Amino acid sequence: MFATGQSSPVPVAQSSTPSSIVHGSGNFTMVTGSGFVAGSQATSNGADLTTSYISATQLLVYVPAKVVASSGTATIIVTNPAPGGGKSGSLTFTIN
Repeated sequence: MFATGQSSPVPVAQSSTPSSIVHGSGNFTMVTGSGFVAGSQATSNGADLTTSYISATQLLVYVPAKVVASSGTATIIVTNPAPGGGKSGSLTFTIN
């Protein structure tokens, strides 16, 4: 994935669009930030989410209905693969 000697950066998740999802309905959200790579993986509450790499600053993430089953908040964390890599901070979104 990376040339010899290169490492994956630590991702930074800054925002999601939309910033809220209606409970009980699956939906796509655009996660923006920095340091995303083709192998970036989004998770919510430890569950892998379908993640599509758009660019180093954008990921398209599918949040299934089971993740947003009830009102409140949920988090998305982006993880980049080794070598290097690591986890972003938590990105919170509202479930209406």
